[in-house]
Amino acid sequence: MFSLREVLTVICVTVLVMTMYGCNETDDGSSRYMKSSYVIPTPTSTPFSPEILLEESGMVMSTLNSFRFDLYHKSGVTILLPNLFMENAQGYVVKPDKMTVQFTGTFGSFAIKSSLIAMGNESYMTNPVTGNWEAMQKKASPLGFFDPLGGITSIMLFIDDVFMLDNDEEIYVLQGVLATEHLSSLVGDTLKGGMVDLEIKIYSDTKYLVEAVIAGKIMPDDPDGIVRVITLSEFNEPVNIESPK
Repeated sequence: MFSLREVLTVICVTVLVMTMYGCNETDDGSSRYMKSSYVIPTPTSTPFSPEILLEESGMVMSTLNSFRFDLYHKSGVTILLPNLFMENAQGYVVKPDKMTVQFTGTFGSFAIKSSLIAMGNESYMTNPVTGNWEAMQKKASPLGFFDPLGGITSIMLFIDDVFMLDNDEEIYVLQGVLATEHLSSLVGDTLKGGMVDLEIKIYSDTKYLVEAVIAGKIMPDDPDGIVRVITLSEFNEPVNIESPK
């Protein structure tokens, strides 16, 4: 025996179902349901978050075993030592502690080209004059501070006021600002309390960071209007770095 409440509940459910779908009979007397004009709304997707993209890209970059980097200047140069200026640098980073770097620049009025290999606690650099490899302490090397992986990590972790500048099927372009202190692993001593403008490009499918454009003074002696560009490529490609001695 059903209670009055149970009967009313069944009636209400039946009326609701018929209202939503409509019910009529076919020619053979069997019932069929006809979809009404009622449309279930499609859930709105969560707005794209540049902060989440940076976090995801940072995690991907931290898992890389190796990559190539290229650093060049759209304007200005990086001062390594008094009268020693770096114009371009390129090389490879291999986890956990190997790196090779080739850089070009000027010493006074002379053009120079030199290379550096770092392997754990070992560090070797070619003499810009003779071209011979020489063992040295990292602190004595003009590129002893240079750590592309650390610089990339800082860019991904500490960029502020980030927003999406552009995106397509292949690349996301983000802009933001970064405190100069977080770039010491790329240029050495930095301005205290300084800020630079930053534009980065991230592959939409792999989340690899592929380019960072850093505009503004990072070091005390940087010229006004200096712009540095770092590009990354050859992710997880086999790289063999051996001691030159």
